Amino acid sequence: GVTVASLSLPAVGAVRGATPPAVTRFIAEYIKGGRGRGARRVFFASILIAATISISIAAFLSVPSVSNSISFPFSSQPVVFAAIDTVILAIAKVGAFSMIGAGSATRAGIVVAVGALVRYSAASLLLVLGWGPSGVFIGFSAGDLVLAVSSIFLALRWIPSSGEQRVDGRAVTAYMISVLASSLIGYGVSQTDRLLAFLQRGFSDLALYNAASVGAAVAAFAPAAVTNVL
Repeated sequence: GVTVASLSLPAVGAVRGATPPAVTRFIAEYIKGGRGRGARRVFFASILIAATISISIAAFLSVPSVSNSISFPFSSQPVVFAAIDTVILAIAKVGAFSMIGAGSATRAGIVVAVGALVRYSAASLLLVLGWGPSGVFIGFSAGDLVLAVSSIFLALRWIPSSGEQRVDGRAVTAYMISVLASSLIGYGVSQTDRLLAFLQRGFSDLALYNAASVGAAVAAFAPAAVTNVL
């Protein structure tokens, strides 16, 4: 399931990586400068950007011919559910990072932890019940929906509705574009090996490679930690 998501959703993930840092920076900056309504405008604009772009890409990935080509020879349903989950998570991330920008980092951490608990508990339960990879992404969607609804509700409570509403659209846009470019480069560096493995060896061998690469990455943390300590 994770293998399907990592291959099929790069652009959605990049959008998710671009908007949260922007809302954290500019909401905090605008609230501090007495521009509460401007902070709200940044918040709603970020939600709209994340939703519009991620929904468009997810809709494209959900087209039968596209999802079938990604998942072949397996069912395309996990790709569709992964696309839906990533849209929800993209919006949820904006809400959580907006809470941080509004000065509620501790509460944001609690909300994220609760969402993660629901996310993995629901995914594990559906997997045990025999729903397979589709059940994993349905469970992920349930937890991410909890995070999205709660973080957006709380962010709106803590972002002031008073003050100046002026927004420096050029600065916000430039910052988002730079972070988006960085996210795309990061994805290319971290996922190119998986894409090549998929194209050369097929989906089954890619699943094995994905598991092995994760294990190797975890093992690499030990010498890095020792080096940092020394």
